[in-house]
This record gives sequence, structure tokens and C-alpha cells, in this order.
Amino acid sequence: MRITMVGSLPPIKGMSAYCLQQVEALSRLVEIDFINFKSIYPPILYPIAQTEEDQVFQPRLNRNVSVDTRLRWYNPIGACRAGWTAKNDIVHFHWWTSFLFIVFFPLVLFAKLRGKKVVCTVHNVLGHESNAVDRWLCRTMLALPDRYIVHSEKNREKLAEIFGIEPARVSVIPHGRYDFYKQKPLSKKQARAHLGLPANSKVVLFFGHVRDYKGVDTLLRAMAQVRPKVPEARCLIAGKNWVSWRPYQEIIDEQDLQGTVDARLDYVPSSLVQYLYSAADVVVLPYKHFDSQSGPGNIALGFGRPLIVSNVGGLPDLVRERDVVFEPGDVDGLARALLRVLTDAAYRKKLARDSQQLAEQYSWDAIAHKTTEVYKSVLNGKA
Repeated sequence: MRITMVGSLPPIKGMSAYCLQQVEALSRLVEIDFINFKSIYPPILYPIAQTEEDQVFQPRLNRNVSVDTRLRWYNPIGACRAGWTAKNDIVHFHWWTSFLFIVFFPLVLFAKLRGKKVVCTVHNVLGHESNAVDRWLCRTMLALPDRYIVHSEKNREKLAEIFGIEPARVSVIPHGRYDFYKQKPLSKKQARAHLGLPANSKVVLFFGHVRDYKGVDTLLRAMAQVRPKVPEARCLIAGKNWVSWRPYQEIIDEQDLQGTVDARLDYVPSSLVQYLYSAADVVVLPYKHFDSQSGPGNIALGFGRPLIVSNVGGLPDLVRERDVVFEPGDVDGLARALLRVLTDAAYRKKLARDSQQLAEQYSWDAIAHKTTEVYKSVLNGKA
């Protein structure tokens, strides 16, 4: 079987971490013509590095993959050409932001006009900061595919609820673990020394872009409750800031958290990720709303790190213990979970084992096999 896939690969950022690991595994089962982005966002609208030359973030593709790097965010004509000339019976595209509608819609439309079967992995049912325009673009885009792949049962329900898509046409295939960041054996002591963190601290990690929906304010207020009982607790926030930091700094100042919060609000190169996760005692995903699974959460699984998550989207699928799932915005609930994890070593070890076991469940080889079953089903004309 040979399929056409549309997405992004390194050094472009976008959805490249996901596509890279999926293609590496999938190419052991099928041949892939990958249509890649040459330019994915205008720099003025996307204020972080759009490409990364870090050696960690590089393709390791076998001979079953051919890559055509041609798509540009501003060129729908090129997208039409890519869709019209797609050679294979299946075109599988990744949908994660309505900003790229101008590329994906003409590409998929022209592929459909050529009689191709279209599979879409819907990473976000709606944009993280959705509005009426975003909803219209998503509705129009998601009217085209023959089959859909989502990462959680909640996402399948949302596709039906918001866009009227029949659940029978939607396959739930979990987000795979991100383990390519693990480049060498690294102890907690070594990681903390590299980052300049106290060796005896209890490190709570928030990793990823800082945006309003991510719930950093919830985490900061919870840390204010944790600090009196766990004075060695440190909250490490690592990721590019998309919003004004002032409201968060006001919480830090009001709660006297200057010595507790370590905010590193710059772009994080891939080679630094292993140090952040190796240094952490627990990773927190305090999102207020979220449709999918989480890249930072799947990195935590790859490193076998305990997780505390809010009850949104597919985040609860990343843990087995319900005591580490709290309602979005519930400061007291997050503080209780943090206190238990930070003060109970046996519980931390249990959560770490859970993450390791879930990491096996979310292996890319298993995901590749499930994805090929979707392709076979589509080619056989099944829903």
C-alpha cells in the first residue's frame, strides 16, 4: 500500500514532532509520499522559532518515504497543484489550525475531485481560542474527509456534537508518546545541575507555550497552598510566552512566590527538553479547556514522569489514578493532588510506573497498525 500524507516535518515546527514519529513507524508498514510545508506561518503572527536545526529534531526516514517540500501558508495555487497531482488512492492530512485552511481546503478539494479517498487526523476539533470564523472554517474543512481519526473518545463525541459527523466514521487512535527527546541516560541530579536547580528541591514542571487556556494562573495559586507544607517545592515554567506575563507576575508577587516559581519564558530547543523532564518530580497540565491529548503530556509518558492533569479533552487518558485528575480552574483540587504527589514517595513511584506502562500502550508501532486498518477500511468502502 502507498499513501499520500500532508503535514509538516522538521525543521519546520507546526505538527512536525507528531508527523515525524508517525511516519517513522507507519513507513514500516506502508509506503508514503509526504507533502511537506516549506513555510508554515508568517513570522509576525507566530512569535516563536518556526524552524529548528537542533540535531534532536531531525527526520530519520527510511526508503519507503519520499518527501516533497512545497507547501507555503500563503499559496493556495500550489496547494491546488499538490492535491491534483497526488498519486495515491488515499490522502491523509493533519488538521490542527484553521489558519492553514487556505492551504488544506484547496489541496483536499482537488484531491477529492480526482477521486481520492481522504483521511483526516483531527488534532484539535476547534482552535484553542475559537471564535465564529474558526468554527466556520473548521466546519467547512471537516465536511470533506471520508474518514476521521481523533485522539480520544471525547473528541469523537465533539465531532458529532459540533459538526454532525457520524461517530461510525471516526476512529479513536491515541496520541503517541514522544520519546525522541531522550538522547542519553540522564540522572535527576545531572539534569538539575544543568538547569541550575537545587538538588534537593521538589520540581513541578509546566512545559509548553504559555497561553490563557493553559491554566498557569491555576497552577500558581495552587503552588501558594503547597509552599507552606512543602517549602522545597519549585515550580518550573518552561516555554515561550504568547500572552502578557503581567497577570501571572501579579499572582507571584501577591502570593510571595518569587523563590518558588522559576519562569523561563523563552523558546525551548529540543535538546533542552530531556533536562527539563529528567529534573521534574511531577508534570502538571492545568488546562482550562482543551480538546485533544497533549504533546507535553506524551513527552512525560516517554520519560516515565508522574502526571497531574485537568479533566478536559483527552488529558485524563494520560493517567490511571483519578486522584491526579482535577476539574479545570479548581485551585484547591490541584493543590491537594500536588501535596499528595510531592509528599508521598511511594505514590510518586506508582504514578511513574503508570506512565511507563501507558507509554507502552501508546507506542507508535501500535498506532501505525491501527492507522493502516483505517486505510484498509476506507479502500474497502466501509464507514
